[in-house]
Amino acid sequence: MKLGQGDRINNLKQRHLKLETLNLYTVFIFLMFILIVSFLIPKNLYSTQNSRREQSRLFPTTQMIDISDIIKKAKFDRIAIQDRGIIRTLKTYSKMQLGDIFDKKILEKTVSQSSPGFVYDPMVIYLMMIFDTEFFYDKGLFSLKNESLKKKFSEAGFNAILSYNDLNSEAFKKHITEIEIDNRQEALALNKLLRKKQDFEKIKENFLIVPDITNTENKWLSINEVLDNEKKEYSEVRTSIIRIEKILRSKDFNDLETALISFVISVKKLRFYPSESYLWIDYVNSTLRPVVWVFVLYLIGALFFFISANTQSSLAHLLGLVSLVIGLITHTAVMIMRYISVGGMPLSNMYEATVFCIWGLILFVIIFELIYKKDIVGLIGSVLSFITYVLINSMPGVTVEIELVPQILDSPWKTYHVMSIMLSYSAFLLSFGFGVLYLLKDKIGEKKLGWIPELKILDMYNYLAIKIGIPLLTVGIVTGALWANVAWGRLWRWDPKETSALITWFIYLIYLHLRFNKGWVGKKTAIVSIIGFLAVLFTFLGVNFIISGLHSYAVGQ
Repeated sequence: MKLGQGDRINNLKQRHLKLETLNLYTVFIFLMFILIVSFLIPKNLYSTQNSRREQSRLFPTTQMIDISDIIKKAKFDRIAIQDRGIIRTLKTYSKMQLGDIFDKKILEKTVSQSSPGFVYDPMVIYLMMIFDTEFFYDKGLFSLKNESLKKKFSEAGFNAILSYNDLNSEAFKKHITEIEIDNRQEALALNKLLRKKQDFEKIKENFLIVPDITNTENKWLSINEVLDNEKKEYSEVRTSIIRIEKILRSKDFNDLETALISFVISVKKLRFYPSESYLWIDYVNSTLRPVVWVFVLYLIGALFFFISANTQSSLAHLLGLVSLVIGLITHTAVMIMRYISVGGMPLSNMYEATVFCIWGLILFVIIFELIYKKDIVGLIGSVLSFITYVLINSMPGVTVEIELVPQILDSPWKTYHVMSIMLSYSAFLLSFGFGVLYLLKDKIGEKKLGWIPELKILDMYNYLAIKIGIPLLTVGIVTGALWANVAWGRLWRWDPKETSALITWFIYLIYLHLRFNKGWVGKKTAIVSIIGFLAVLFTFLGVNFIISGLHSYAVGQ
């Protein structure tokens, strides 16, 4: 039976459509593969392949000693350090401290120039700074980030990279009293430079490595305080510290492992030293980076949902859902570990709040998937979770480390407020995704992009997500007012973030009003939902970074 010309054209169109779908499917898989691989590969992979480190000046060239290996063998990388009320391992603490004081690229370059062949290791550098600080005095470690201020210092004869001796010189001190500061950015840059100098001066003083056995208020002692303390309980610790300092200064590391082991054993005997399980949590977080694997699982889920949306494969849909469930369980475990470390819900800064928001997003996505069984929900939720995590990690001033909330703000209302607010943002983020997809499909055409559901379904999902978000946002605003009353003595102070949150609330109320009373559906309500989420972004990010207010602490220390 011969096919007519119309049938042949229809067959060609169907083949062309299948080919387009296959090409799109192939490109998506390739991009997901690149994202996952780039997400997992450590940034310093190629720089750490040489595990043996040849040292000069900082470490003798005659010895092929890997100090990092010695530290790990002695389990010295897992010793407890107190940092602003939080107990961290040396591995975590050293990385944080060096990151706070120095620019990593400048520090790496300076150390490599003074010690050719040395592979950057925060623990090794930090210990050398503690026990042989003078070695670093003439090394270029500090820089000005403000270009106009940098030009002014250059005209006065200062290098772009400054040493501690430069910052401590009479010429520098005189220059900063005479220099004309033209704007706030220059003033902030200069103050930041001077603060980093002070932090470097106090690097040994702030190295709180031994618990105070006479004090129950979580007080810890620095190295000098331990050496000056004559209590017999500290005798073994004092002997070990003196021995370690002597070895590191002499650069003869033959007995270093024994000295480090001696310190680890002696300090663990002291009262108030944290348990191994407590330190293990911090070590796992800094070494295995379990939160990274959470978002890898979400990406894998997105891949399976995309396959299912294009092939109608029930197996791919199931695998996508399983990936999200396993990711959510791992995500929950990560938050529990941070909860144990901080002694409360990990919601003290912008990073932790965002991680919780993503947790809520995936929870809502799984609930939607179980009820409606639509691949697009899992796909858009997974992709949005990954994009959100990447963006929050790349923002300046946002720290991923565990921090304590300022004491004046420490209240049970904080937990209720931040949890409800961030869960509302989770729902609004999902509605934003549906709104964008609606406009995309409406623009391209209802019959195209077959893997995206029809417009009325997207409109319904958008509405359901907003219906979840509005009550949560209402609870968040009310509990925030109660928290403010405890912390500041007032229910409402028209702080920029409070005002912006109220505006956001009104925008979503307008959405409901237009939908129920004016009959708005589809494209119009999709636009309003997108506008609402832009208000969410300004409330959460813009206020912290642009406008100074009572909520500025949320960016991080």
